[in-house]
Amino acid sequence: FVLVTPFTLHLVLIADFRIIPTNIWLSIGFVVLFTTVIAYFLNNFSLKVISPTVNSAYIYFQPFLATFVAISFGKDVLTWPEIVAALLIFTGVYFVNFNHSVNKKPAI
Repeated sequence: FVLVTPFTLHLVLIADFRIIPTNIWLSIGFVVLFTTVIAYFLNNFSLKVISPTVNSAYIYFQPFLATFVAISFGKDVLTWPEIVAALLIFTGVYFVNFNHSVNKKPAI
């Protein structure tokens, strides 16, 4: 938020929010409330019940599931940037969870 504000503040100040239809405001509210705030609290709550590894696997799986559903319903097409992003995510998860052969140095 802080990093974006200098680039977007002038647009917010000149925008006429009165012309935005009610259904758009309700859609924005839905996204902010359900897919952001409640999901954040549920992820934190789940850390009390399941391991952080399972929780992070679920979080990292969500973009793949969303992409699969969107492609299945014909609302999106699979592009090379999405494939590269998926490979980068899988690579990062692999290194974090399975690469234990590196000599670990004690923290200072």
